[in-house]
Amino acid sequence: MKNSVFCLIIAIAIIFTQQSYGQKVPKKLTYGKVSKELLALKSYDKDSTANALVIGDMGWLTFDIENNSWIIRTKRHLRIKVFNKEAFYLGNIKLPYYKYKGTDEVINSIKGAIYYLEKGKVVKKKIDQSDVRILRHSKTKGFYKVTFPRLREGCVIELFYNKNSEFLSHIDNWEVQREIPVLMSAFSMEIPESMKYKVVNSRYFPIKELPSTGSSKTFNLRTKDNTSLQSLTLVKTTNDEYIQNYNVRRWRVEQVPAFKEEPFMTSPQDYLARLKFELFSANNKQDYHSNSWTGVVKVLNLHSRVGDQMHRVGFMKERLDAIKNKTPDHLERAKLAYDIISKRMNWNKELSVYCHDGGTRKAYLDRRGNVAEINLMLFAALEYLNVPTIAVFSSTRGYTMITPDEAEINRLNYVLAAINIDGKYILLDATTKSHPFGVLPLRALNYQGVILSKNQNLDGKLLSIEPTSLEYKSIQSRVSINRDLSAICDFTVSYKGYDAINWRNKHLSKSEETYLEEKENQLEGLTVESYEREGAKSLNSSIKEIYKFNLEKCIEDVGGQLVFNPMVMIETSKNPFTQETRRYPVELPYGVKRKYMIQVEIPDNLAIKELPKPQIVRMPGNSGKLKYVITQTSDRSFMILFDLEIKKIVFSPDEYSLLKNFFDQIYKFHTSPVLLVKNEM
Repeated sequence: MKNSVFCLIIAIAIIFTQQSYGQKVPKKLTYGKVSKELLALKSYDKDSTANALVIGDMGWLTFDIENNSWIIRTKRHLRIKVFNKEAFYLGNIKLPYYKYKGTDEVINSIKGAIYYLEKGKVVKKKIDQSDVRILRHSKTKGFYKVTFPRLREGCVIELFYNKNSEFLSHIDNWEVQREIPVLMSAFSMEIPESMKYKVVNSRYFPIKELPSTGSSKTFNLRTKDNTSLQSLTLVKTTNDEYIQNYNVRRWRVEQVPAFKEEPFMTSPQDYLARLKFELFSANNKQDYHSNSWTGVVKVLNLHSRVGDQMHRVGFMKERLDAIKNKTPDHLERAKLAYDIISKRMNWNKELSVYCHDGGTRKAYLDRRGNVAEINLMLFAALEYLNVPTIAVFSSTRGYTMITPDEAEINRLNYVLAAINIDGKYILLDATTKSHPFGVLPLRALNYQGVILSKNQNLDGKLLSIEPTSLEYKSIQSRVSINRDLSAICDFTVSYKGYDAINWRNKHLSKSEETYLEEKENQLEGLTVESYEREGAKSLNSSIKEIYKFNLEKCIEDVGGQLVFNPMVMIETSKNPFTQETRRYPVELPYGVKRKYMIQVEIPDNLAIKELPKPQIVRMPGNSGKLKYVITQTSDRSFMILFDLEIKKIVFSPDEYSLLKNFFDQIYKFHTSPVLLVKNEM
């Protein structure tokens, strides 16, 4: 018995040692050396739900000289532990590269291996050349796809490669955080003293920078043209020997939690822990576009597929001249031009700030185009009509955010037109047929964009992109409960703003029969008796639905109590804010307003026992309010008023508890029943 207990203790100690050793943060990685303890690791103690764990991700970047020009050389070593088959997708790794004017970034010295335990021994399977493919994504971008075949649960993936680049202003971000936890990530950057880079750290999970150090390199160079060497700002020591001093910056972070996307985030990628590198100057010349948005829009204006397209109207001149002759009013002209283009054009779902070959003319003739082609066409039309107009280059929700200090052309994937009427800008997007004039689609509501106009004083300035409408819904209803506990309900529902847009996008293409069938399926025992609607096809009108339905049973017997919950007939959604805490802001796209008034009559065989207590809840700064009142109007009737308004659309993590509590109250009232009793007769 003692021996059995002793063996059990030893076995537990061995397992514990394996788990602890496997999860120890490595100081460095040595390629090809993967321990049995790591391969035996079953889970990550700080996140038992993780399907995999990045053991280490290390990068080294330095500047070298090739053909009398600077070249960036980057090395990367990545090691991932796979716990289960849910993480097998990690065996497909994409390594991006950039190409411009015949110059390609080159990735080489790729080596990779899969490690696993077999009969207590470490087995290593190398990837071969067929597991690496080069794929093009666009004219300027592509990637090397590295595939690790035949993964198995418990294995370890290891990858090493070099990357050479001549693009001094195009250094890849160092991505630290991902959908799985990271045990260790480290990056070092050896920068020549003649180069100045701005390093942008992440806002919500900053990566610790270690003390910088200095170094120097000696280059043996021979050239007939000394001016080319002078542009490198090297220090000459002998006939062919030159010295360059370097500043070495290093970052290291340990035990990074997995990134988990939270409800209502505009651009999750902007919240990941990462380092971004922007070239500020080289050889003491600050002439790189990353300096400012003014430089970015200057580049766009000179581009044949952007700036040139902003003034072409010959293909629609006849229709625009008709608008000129019809009215001198700028706003009316803008509405007519918007109407022509939004009705004619069909968006091909492509996001871009560049037009394709053929530009806006070809798109107009084809009646189909990307965002740039449609909205630059709108800009040109408005400009021709002498309407004060600017172009606003921006990004979509979910892509990235435009900020003053991160001016990069690749952050832009959308473009809008904006007219100035009486000193106020009205933003326009003609890619959608379901949005009224001046109301932007959800994808375009992403804080701010960058101005490009005839006025150079405006170029590069940021313009706020804000919703001009609410998500509005109101209901007036009369519910008559019968003696058999069924009910007859009369409803009038009105939709305005984004609620009207959402309704049209979801239901307008359906037949009335299909739509009513869906209504009946939403609630058990519901039968629609009559239905009519108003304003559904007019974008500038609110939508009104008037219908009458029967409900087989609207009261439940719960433990001898008769429970009636009228809100179940109206709202069936759930509270989206269930987390106790939040790391990132809540970013609602627009404000919300709900107003419901329900008059309820009960039969003579029932009596009101208890009504929920009235509640008025307000958030600080009048950012939101909720009013819930039930008033008994007679022995056999009562009135319900539910009035909700949310004005503020961005809440910081510190404000999350207030917002969560506010929504808790909303959904509490959704489930607050009226208690009824049977009359003694």
